[in-house]
Amino acid sequence: MKKILFLLIFLFILTPHTLATEQKTSLVSGMSTTYLGCAGGGVWEHFKFSSSTTTNITDMDETTYAYMSDAYCGTSNSAFMYEFDYPVTVGSYYLSEKSEVGEFGANVFFYDENKKLIGSRQRIFYPLSQSPVNKQVNFKQRFSTPYEGVKYVVFSNSQNWKKYRIYEFQLYDYEPPPDGVSDLSYKSTSNTVEVSYKLPSKGFSYLKIYKNGELLKDRYTDSTLTVEDLKPETEYKFEFISISDDGAESQPSAIVTKTKELEKPDNVSDLDYDFTSTSLKASYKLPAENFSHLEVYKNNTLIKGNLKDNQLEVSDLLPNTKYDFKIVTVGANGAKSDGVHLQFETPEQHDPPSKPTGLYMDNGNGALTLSWNRNPEKDIEGYNVYLDGKKLNSGLISNTFYTVGHLKNGSKYQMSVEAVNTSKLVSDKADTMGYPNVKGMPLIENDYSLVDVTNGVSVWFGSIWLILAFAVSIPLAFYISHRVKALFFP
Repeated sequence: MKKILFLLIFLFILTPHTLATEQKTSLVSGMSTTYLGCAGGGVWEHFKFSSSTTTNITDMDETTYAYMSDAYCGTSNSAFMYEFDYPVTVGSYYLSEKSEVGEFGANVFFYDENKKLIGSRQRIFYPLSQSPVNKQVNFKQRFSTPYEGVKYVVFSNSQNWKKYRIYEFQLYDYEPPPDGVSDLSYKSTSNTVEVSYKLPSKGFSYLKIYKNGELLKDRYTDSTLTVEDLKPETEYKFEFISISDDGAESQPSAIVTKTKELEKPDNVSDLDYDFTSTSLKASYKLPAENFSHLEVYKNNTLIKGNLKDNQLEVSDLLPNTKYDFKIVTVGANGAKSDGVHLQFETPEQHDPPSKPTGLYMDNGNGALTLSWNRNPEKDIEGYNVYLDGKKLNSGLISNTFYTVGHLKNGSKYQMSVEAVNTSKLVSDKADTMGYPNVKGMPLIENDYSLVDVTNGVSVWFGSIWLILAFAVSIPLAFYISHRVKALFFP
């Protein structure tokens, strides 16, 4: 087994290395290359043949070469010639060379069967950066226009004092450009596009891909293209150009794509708000998912750009003015909701109410009853009552008295009252002190309605009213009525 393996390796070493990458048949493959003598100035209008020939340049073996002298006509090998049996069309070439001094430069001339120059010379030049000294370099090039009716080809040195080793010089027939990609389709998200397509079946080497006119991919060979980091709701045009082995380009195959919009977050919910002539207060529930912050607009002008609270307060409003507030939810992905609107007109601004007067405290047993005079202003909406600074009523009360129970006898309490008008303006607090005690009338709690109380009092006093009125006098009756009112109307 070892002997067989050694023999295979040995045969591989002895076998010449060929142009494995070249799949097309060369027009000059195996053809004898004829050295030419000097034709002053390198203009090969008249051939000067030499008897010397070689096949090293056309044997498809890049380990063999022919030596090319400089362009000063000092020797007879500063140019080579090929003669075809019949006129051919030349579309591209392949060159493998090594420069001994400086960059590489050559001229290629194509002649018809009457030895007349076809078109102009084909200049081949590679600077030192592309053709480093003493390093074998390979080039493949497609002519911009094919040369038709070619009977003779002359390959000449165009650089004075420059010498080269020419390993291979192959010429190929013209082939039409490759087909473009087909069956283009795409899928997109808000920031990505994936384009699928069918690659050409023949004459294809790789793709050049352009996005909106700018080169995106070169030497690309996959049948799908994924592009990321795009903008949402944006059109992008992608062009695909097929490139053949010799550099021929297909016509562009184009597709216009569009990214999707970002997924919008939910709006705020459970919205509740109140306003005065100069201020707005709103509360709401924030979205549970895809939430970053809120943007608040007042009459289409952004006033808060990074609000994360579940409450909104604005205190610079003008009286008697229409407002349109919009609360927009911004998601974690940057998308914005459609927003919810608060539209209202602020009332006219009025002076705050005057402080309530005539406070009277009735100290009961474990209870206090505060009464006061009704405010003189016509726009009074109601009153708020406080015990030691804590508001007792949940909504405005319209009565001018208030009873609170479950207090500790012998303790001191402060009760306060303030007036509120229809513009939500609040008066100063009026306050007084109270002292619940066991001598006071207790607070009797019940579930009776006003009708029950009225009927009960009527029955209670109906049979003895005349006797009481006569015996105790009318003032005492009024005193009892006042005490009953305190019991049943907290």
